[in-house]
Amino acid sequence: MSAPSRKRLREFYEREAQKIEHQDFMYKHAKGAELWWHRKRLKHIESYLRDSFNIPKATNFLDVGCAEGYYIGLVSSINSGVYCVGVDISPSCTKKAKSRNRDSDFVVCDAESLPFRENSFGIVLCSEVLEHLLNPVEALKGLLSTTRDYLILSFPGHSLLYKIMTSIPSLRRAINRSFALRIGHISEVTLRSLKDLISVYKESGGLDIKQSGALPVQVYGILPSNKLIDRLDDIMCNFMSRRRIIGFTTIQVVRILMHKNRNFNQS
Repeated sequence: MSAPSRKRLREFYEREAQKIEHQDFMYKHAKGAELWWHRKRLKHIESYLRDSFNIPKATNFLDVGCAEGYYIGLVSSINSGVYCVGVDISPSCTKKAKSRNRDSDFVVCDAESLPFRENSFGIVLCSEVLEHLLNPVEALKGLLSTTRDYLILSFPGHSLLYKIMTSIPSLRRAINRSFALRIGHISEVTLRSLKDLISVYKESGGLDIKQSGALPVQVYGILPSNKLIDRLDDIMCNFMSRRRIIGFTTIQVVRILMHKNRNFNQS
């Protein structure tokens, strides 16, 4: 499938915004293991946000791909004195986000061309957006430039089981047809590509990584409880970490420290 045009992307996400409350669905109404998957990612992001706002300089926050403004509301609950800005490609999303976050500002724009000066925001979040972009590397450069202290990213990965199964071309095509959206994920972001980009960005001070989802969510769907899913996933992630294959996880949340002379607050 060829890459969609920017116009088609904008039209697609505007239609989606008019049909569904995306974040509300993910964190409240998704079914079974999918609800576990979304809430597990949310837990990692919230942990980084709470820890990052402990630093005195973090007086403002930018959410790139803000959808209906869930994370803006979360940040406001963590620190009511923080000035928040959200951007999204969909006008309907920014309208919904504004209706829920009256004291925050929202901008309709493409994540690949952010209209902000260097170091404009103390903390920047970009969750589950990069894989939907035509040029995620260009977006990452803009995110790094805009961030003063911490950049928090989340993006999906592929499990080791998926990698093994899709090594067979015919099986890969069948799997991709089964799970693909009409546009969906059009780019792949990996920890390795992210680290390569960060390594040439002179202001970066390093990465802090949280990962979960060692197995495909469909596998977790056969387990009877989220508690059991958590236990199995922790065992699998610990095993993969010892074998240095932790990159094969489906939930990847990264916090980037923007200054070499600062240390991460350990969460």
